[in-house]
Amino acid sequence: LVSSFTCHSQHIPGGQIAARDLASATPTATAPAGAGIKYTDIPLTSLRQSLAERLLRAKPTVPHWYFSVDIKMDAALKLREEFNRALQKDNIKISVNDLVIKATALACTKVPQANSSWQGTFIRQYKSVNVCMSVDTPRGLVIPVVHAAEKKGLTSISEETRSLALKARDNKLQPHDLEGGTVSVTNVGMIGVTSFPGMVNPPQACTVGVCRTKDILVPDEVSSLGHRRVKMMSVSMSCDHRVMDEEVAVHWLHHFKRLLERPDLMLL
Repeated sequence: LVSSFTCHSQHIPGGQIAARDLASATPTATAPAGAGIKYTDIPLTSLRQSLAERLLRAKPTVPHWYFSVDIKMDAALKLREEFNRALQKDNIKISVNDLVIKATALACTKVPQANSSWQGTFIRQYKSVNVCMSVDTPRGLVIPVVHAAEKKGLTSISEETRSLALKARDNKLQPHDLEGGTVSVTNVGMIGVTSFPGMVNPPQACTVGVCRTKDILVPDEVSSLGHRRVKMMSVSMSCDHRVMDEEVAVHWLHHFKRLLERPDLMLL
């Protein structure tokens, strides 16, 4: 194997390495790994430590599996625009995330297995849908909770999510604001993420990952062009397989998709 490599050797014409070349070679000193690299050690806050411990438990102990679906958002965005025009005088602005939280809660009332948690020897199914939302702060990710979201209108959800986000960034959240979550929503669409298979937030059964809404062309026999442009939002769902099997997950996504594509159903 050694003779298959060539170099400029002073012992053998042609440049092939001989054993005495290796014996006489002088090892080159190497700098210790990381030598001269400047760094700063950042102390962990109790919040980040708690989150790290939770994430460490989540991946090895929860059997994850993932589903994704594309949702036509044209009707939801149109309804949002109409609501925001009507609510402008009250300084209330409904976001896409508010619509997603409401749809998540209502889908959980249709498929209560998604609003459950693994408890070791039994599965606990919750009577109220408390939706965790992610808020990025200078101190790290914070996950406040919209309690009983299935019973609240879009205006109430909008006011509550705005209040929770402000309190999270000002470090003014109370313990009640962070406790009791039964299902999680993470919206990364505003920063252009196109796919997000997130981690389940134990002991919850599922996490809904919302990605960006983009314009795509779909076939349309009515159009003279043969196609039309629609607003399509990608959504990923991460599930605890112990609690949600394939049929349950698909059933939940069916209701979730239908509610956002027919947002008037959320008003019934």
